[in-house]
Amino acid sequence: MPPKAPSSKRGKENAPPKAKAPKIVSEPEDDFDAFLDDEPMKPVKKVDRPPKVPKKDKSPEVEEAMVVEEQDPSRAARESNLVPSKSSRDQGELKRVQAECDRLRRERDAFAKQFEQLSSLRNSGPEALLEKFKETAEAKSKAEVIRSQEALYEKQMAKVKSLEEALAASQQALDRAEASAAPPKFDAKLERMGQRELQGEVHKLWDVVKAKDGEIAALQREYQEEIAHSRKLQETAAQMRRSAEPAAKPVVNEVHSLSVRLYEELTGLDILDAQVRPDPKTGDERIYKCIQTTGGRNYTLRLSLRNEFDKQRKQWKKMVQFAPSDMDKETDRKLLKRLGPFRDAFDIPRDQLPAAYAQLTARMDPDGQFEEPE
Repeated sequence: MPPKAPSSKRGKENAPPKAKAPKIVSEPEDDFDAFLDDEPMKPVKKVDRPPKVPKKDKSPEVEEAMVVEEQDPSRAARESNLVPSKSSRDQGELKRVQAECDRLRRERDAFAKQFEQLSSLRNSGPEALLEKFKETAEAKSKAEVIRSQEALYEKQMAKVKSLEEALAASQQALDRAEASAAPPKFDAKLERMGQRELQGEVHKLWDVVKAKDGEIAALQREYQEEIAHSRKLQETAAQMRRSAEPAAKPVVNEVHSLSVRLYEELTGLDILDAQVRPDPKTGDERIYKCIQTTGGRNYTLRLSLRNEFDKQRKQWKKMVQFAPSDMDKETDRKLLKRLGPFRDAFDIPRDQLPAAYAQLTARMDPDGQFEEPE
């Protein structure tokens, strides 16, 4: 039998089945580490050459191929390098995925570091100062709003109070108007009266009213007469001079009369009458009835000069009595208020008479200055 041609097969048909590498699926960045850590790598058996077959089972062709392979081992290695195995492809894919994972991890760390830097920049000094300024401005604005609201509330409350007072005043005026407009209330006695009795009662009341009107008219006439008399006295006071002395006293000479007239013109004090009342115990009492004219106002008074005995000091004192007249007929209220103590009679030592007279003229003058007694 002729020998067969050498076979091109190299014993790969008898090689054991190769282990399949796990299929790698690209997951998000956070699953790469877990995948690498959780999935163990299965060992892959390296197949360099087919196992040896016992000689008794080998055919001549197989033996010849084995002899050729043993003689040229580099040939088999070259053939294996030319055709890459599936396990080597899986390992390359795994390395590529690992490199991609490392790159993504580095990018993640860089992004995290960059984010931390940006966060620290946001919380820097200027931004913190800006936040503090914003908080202060917000607090001030809230305080201003609160103050404005409080002022508005107080203003509204004042307005409400004024309206309440106006309402109360209008209500009181309305009550008074209703009371005045209401018909008069008759007591039980008048209700029981007949028409004639009521007419008689009305006539009686009318007579009383007429009598009162007459009294009022008489008083008014008397008042007008007193005013006219007072005005007449005021008009003639400047022209009047000192009246004659009593019969018991001699008439003053011409020089004395001229001196008195000069004194009256300078001081405005007109002496209307002078009397002397003799008293054996205290001496003569001199009484002067005078009119003081100052600032267009008149003041009628009586001056009494007499001696009084001081029991404590056991000596005589010269006293003066101021006694105003017709104060009840005076209509000038401002003058009455300014006169003060000169509206009533009082006694003072004679050495205080000049000061009292100056006080009186100052009080009668509308522009005069004086001090109130303590």
